[in-house]
Amino acid sequence: MRIVICGASGFVGSALTRHLRQRGHTVIAAGRRPAAEGIAIDFSAPDPARWAEALRGSDLLINCVGILVESRDQSFVDLHTHGPQQLFAACLQAGVGRVMQISAGGDGECPLKMPYFTSKRAADQALQALPLAADIVHPTLIYGTNGGSARLFRLLASLPLLLLPAGGQQRLQAIHLDDFCAAVVALIEQPAQSKRSVQLTGQGSLTLAELLAHYRQSMGFAPASSLCLPAWLMQGLAWLGGWLPGSLLTPDSWRMLQNARPLARDDSPALLGHAPRPVSEFITPAEAPALRQAALATWRGPLLRSVLAAVWLITAWLSLFVHPQADSLAMLARVGLHGGLAQAALIGASLLDLVFGLLTLLTAKRQLWLAQMAVIVGYSAIIALCLPEFLSHPFAPIVKNLPILALLLLLYAEETQA
Repeated sequence: MRIVICGASGFVGSALTRHLRQRGHTVIAAGRRPAAEGIAIDFSAPDPARWAEALRGSDLLINCVGILVESRDQSFVDLHTHGPQQLFAACLQAGVGRVMQISAGGDGECPLKMPYFTSKRAADQALQALPLAADIVHPTLIYGTNGGSARLFRLLASLPLLLLPAGGQQRLQAIHLDDFCAAVVALIEQPAQSKRSVQLTGQGSLTLAELLAHYRQSMGFAPASSLCLPAWLMQGLAWLGGWLPGSLLTPDSWRMLQNARPLARDDSPALLGHAPRPVSEFITPAEAPALRQAALATWRGPLLRSVLAAVWLITAWLSLFVHPQADSLAMLARVGLHGGLAQAALIGASLLDLVFGLLTLLTAKRQLWLAQMAVIVGYSAIIALCLPEFLSHPFAPIVKNLPILALLLLLYAEETQA
């Protein structure tokens, strides 16, 4: 079959393209910036006449375009409703006999009156109203190694303490990307029907807490205690996330998670010829080590930088406003600094600490880590020579510079920027 896939470069579209080509189908990628042999289809700038001309001779069109979060140049109405409606009309004009729409989870009425669901549902209804053979596929949560939600859940599962929104009792259904694609391919290879609605939900439902526990175990982590994040706190975090570009936690996504409910029907076993794999088998033993390290790397850097920034900023605050200035100047006198020079050194060192703290939060560069290591080594050497009592101090303040140097060395080694 000659199959056109809109959104072929996306998470679902790219996997579906691979599966279809493995089955011997000819797949034409369509999108805003397609390859030379692809078709240019931009839902934010509809051109049905040109699309129809490009689609002539195709046996099937699959619309995989979808976003979870709106941005300045990508809206639900444009990408989920108006663009697909124009595309389906172009298919009718071009004589494309069959159209498949990858829609939102849930069959029938929208489970939530939210822009994501309602925009998808409007496109479904437009397709159903056209005299075309139409398959509307309703997937639940799709797990794939590179999927945004999968990366987020693996990150949460890797934390030393499992953070569970509102207790983590929300019930989720998940299907592996490979099972989803295999089921869709099987549906495509069946004879076309006038109108068909398919639900692909995976094997059973789990609470969010159970899902994270499976991911954690599969990645080789020891069991962890959990902490319930109250709903009011999640609401506040979701509000903040709504202002951050690319954040998966927004007020709408939080509502979607709160209202998640299992669907009674799953058509994947009939299409696959067997039950889809359970969540416990999503992460294979061969994938586990790499996914474990990737999950740790996601939060390790921000944690280390936050702690390091706190050290610099708190040190600056203590030096400038808390520790008695006379005591600080007395120590500087033992280093050989007196009067205005000592005062300037105290203020200058405190401001340097402040700058290091702010830069640690705002940027990540190897030169920054090298500069901080040099300052710490310099401070330690001066104190060891001029204030030797700190070498035998019971709180070992000089020795405590060693783990900070190790932290900086780790940041330096992992940093990709100069």
